[in-house]
Amino acid sequence: MTTLNLGILAHVDAGKTSLTERLLYAAGVIDEVGSVDDGSTQTDSLALERQRGITIKSAVVSFTIDDVTVNLIDTPGHPDFIAEVERVLSVLDGAVLVLSAVEGVQAQTRVLMRTLQRLGIPTLIFVNKIDRRGARQDDVLRSIAQRLTSAVVSMGSVQDIGSRAARFTAYSTADPVFTAALIETLADHDDALLAAYVDDEGALSGDCLHAQLTAQVRKALIHPVYFGSAITGAGGGSLMRGIAELLPAAGQDAGGPVSGTVFKIERGAAGERIAYIRMFSGTLRVRDRVQVGRDREGKVTGIRVFDRGSTEERETVSAGRIAMLRGLSDVQIGDVVGDSGLVAPGGGYFAPPTLETVVVPRNLSDKGALHLALTQLAEQDPLIDVRQDDVRQEISVSLYGEVQKEIIQATIRDDYGIDVDFEETTTVCIERPLGTGEAVEFIYTDSNPFLATVGLRIEPASIGTGVEFALGVELGSLPRAFMTAIQDTITTTLRQGLYGWQVTDCTVALTHSGYAPRQSHAHQGFDKSMSSTGEDFRFLTPLVLLAALKRAGSRVCEPMHRYRVEIPADVFGSVVPALARLDAAPRTSVTHGSSCTLEGDIPAARVHELQQQLPGMTSGEGVLETSFDHYRPVRGPAPSRTRTDHNPSTGGSTSCTCNAVSERSATVVGVRVATWNVNSVKQRVPRLLPWLDERRPDVVCLQETKLSDDAFATLLGDELAGRGYQYAVHGQAQWNGVAILSRVGLEDAVPGLDGGPGFPDPEARAVSATCAGIRVHSVYVPNGRTPDSDHYHYKLAWLAALRDVVATGPEEVLVCGDVNIAPADADVFDPDAYIGQTHVTPPERAALAELQAVGLRDVVRDRWPHERVFTYWDYRAGMFHKDLGMRIDLVLAANPVAERVQAAWVDRHARKGTGPSDHAPVIVDLDDAPDGDIGPVVPPPSARPAKRGSARLPQT
Repeated sequence: MTTLNLGILAHVDAGKTSLTERLLYAAGVIDEVGSVDDGSTQTDSLALERQRGITIKSAVVSFTIDDVTVNLIDTPGHPDFIAEVERVLSVLDGAVLVLSAVEGVQAQTRVLMRTLQRLGIPTLIFVNKIDRRGARQDDVLRSIAQRLTSAVVSMGSVQDIGSRAARFTAYSTADPVFTAALIETLADHDDALLAAYVDDEGALSGDCLHAQLTAQVRKALIHPVYFGSAITGAGGGSLMRGIAELLPAAGQDAGGPVSGTVFKIERGAAGERIAYIRMFSGTLRVRDRVQVGRDREGKVTGIRVFDRGSTEERETVSAGRIAMLRGLSDVQIGDVVGDSGLVAPGGGYFAPPTLETVVVPRNLSDKGALHLALTQLAEQDPLIDVRQDDVRQEISVSLYGEVQKEIIQATIRDDYGIDVDFEETTTVCIERPLGTGEAVEFIYTDSNPFLATVGLRIEPASIGTGVEFALGVELGSLPRAFMTAIQDTITTTLRQGLYGWQVTDCTVALTHSGYAPRQSHAHQGFDKSMSSTGEDFRFLTPLVLLAALKRAGSRVCEPMHRYRVEIPADVFGSVVPALARLDAAPRTSVTHGSSCTLEGDIPAARVHELQQQLPGMTSGEGVLETSFDHYRPVRGPAPSRTRTDHNPSTGGSTSCTCNAVSERSATVVGVRVATWNVNSVKQRVPRLLPWLDERRPDVVCLQETKLSDDAFATLLGDELAGRGYQYAVHGQAQWNGVAILSRVGLEDAVPGLDGGPGFPDPEARAVSATCAGIRVHSVYVPNGRTPDSDHYHYKLAWLAALRDVVATGPEEVLVCGDVNIAPADADVFDPDAYIGQTHVTPPERAALAELQAVGLRDVVRDRWPHERVFTYWDYRAGMFHKDLGMRIDLVLAANPVAERVQAAWVDRHARKGTGPSDHAPVIVDLDDAPDGDIGPVVPPPSARPAKRGSARLPQT
């Protein structure tokens, strides 16, 4: 068996999903042809697709034709979802481009065909709907030759066109008219064939012509055209023979190095990422650890392969096949899994979105959930480019059109339960450098607070090249990690130029570099305050780059669309001035009898106006086609967009412009602290890492990590370092284990809890460290349930030891974690409904009161004094009735820290489920921490906590 990965592409409503149904039916995969109108098709599986009758997401389905396994990918036809098509193109062996016999060549058809030709993808053309009134054969063939490509050959004729009896009859090589046309088309690309035909017209046999046709189709030199009807099945058999015989099979080097491309991502029922991959080489197995993208690694935990209309669980997937992979927690669309050198880079086939809008939740308390929802949607469609503007407190997305906006709105409502509105759509511009600019900051100088030297030069590059990175220093002058930090930061920084738009078509060269190698004080370990880290380069690079860009200058360019409008000839005189008023520049005009065709360029911002005005100017007879063509410099004042990064550099030295705070500072203003009982880091990695990216906490306390120190470093060390986190762990592989992650400094880490003589703490329940000037404790209090339990007495001793450590420690202190005691009756749904053995005893309450007596405050209750906050609810493990719960994940702060709290909330959306092991993170923002609006911000309590050590809870 050979494999063919086939794409079905079309302008919207040409009938490609119906054609997919017909092919599946003919192949015996389904017993009945589904209907788009009835919402019963195999590939339109989303509820929105069935409701609207359009394809929104690409879908894969498999069937066989003789000895060929066809993995068919049905793609969206609406131009608003062209990004879905782009991601599919890089994994195809061949394509079928579908047209309507009534509408003929349409705007999206031309865009798709140009792209297929540019990529050299072998393509068959299927003209659908020959059974509809108004269907045409000869006119459509002429239109294909004129507007798509002249390298086409019709593979048959249509009888009774335009009626339900319409049928397609394939030509035979015995037909002299067909043979002559075929030879003429083939000879355009084969001089030897032409010479042989001239010497002897009878020398070319039917088998020879078929072989030549196959060879040229597989080289994407010519394109056979079939006619038919997906509804009646006419022409379907001929098309299936063409697919099996003419299109090339996938390469199948199953023994080579593993290499494949991820072209789609979706979320499973448990929230985990599922990656759709096309394998180009090698064999991938369950439990394999593979490289993902440029610098990540993952372990495959499950493989499902497409086969005969469904998917099957398999242990392996080999070259040529398409499969769904589980286990790659941070995989992204476009990632190469395995050897990236074996896969040609994909993407950039179509223009990026040219529109942008702000998304506003109708309920302001949904802001955090909205950001998470849009972030997860961006996993599936990165081009929506979610932007969080912390200055204006806005979330914006990029769009291709209004239909995409409606789909996003409906998806957020249906899948996430959030009602949103959109502000007015605006045009997305780009910036290009005007000239060359350079800047440099040297290590150990007054203007540079970072342990790094970075010098950069930016200059214009050819249009369409994007951003290129060049080395102007000796290769190897910097460790690879620092070089990667610089390069990644350049890409991120250039998303917002001098006017706030993405900077492109430029080359950035590294001209100077330097770093402080790993150092330490005598007889001590590695001292981060004396040694360069990746964060030094990530903080310094934006400052230097934007200083260089300011010296180079930049020009704002707006997107331009190519338009083609067909109008009655008698309104030509009124339409042309109207186009001029819309700043449209005509290129050509051709008159055909009573109609006239105009082509030219128009700013993308004015396309909607033209669409609205054209019907009135032409009495409803005007037909408009538009598609993105290029960017041109803006005429008049350059539009700007508010930056979302507080403008890291406005020129000059970093001493005047650096708002970033070095890790070496004693106290960092604006800190986000989170605590999370993850109940096994291994299980929570697929949620933990994206959550770190989404919520961006500065300090994270983890409990029940269930990993040894070495295992924690192996599993998460590189991931955390890449995100700028240091960590301190006290690990135990079986049950407990705690950790502190910090990207605002981490000093004087102490594992365990020192409770004095006779107090062993072998169970890895505490670790403490100083982060941003605050002494942070991550704790997991023993869960002794009854007074006759050894663990119960251990719990009381443990809390007393914690009290003493806090009482004798620094003023600024945070205790974060799972205390296994409800701090007050109000934190339990029904205090009288405890099951007997789970009473919270007076000694336990007294232990908590003593913690408050040494100055600790429950900051979440401070922020929500009149509401019950449950992070650990619906506990069904026998401790409570099924509908009862108890809040036991706390953030306790000493008064100096408590007064800095600006917001505190429970991030319920991070929970995986509702079982007893599914804690949710608690997040607390101190001062002006980033994204403080995500949670419910409530006024400070009317009564401030008393000074440290002066208050006690009443004994119960």
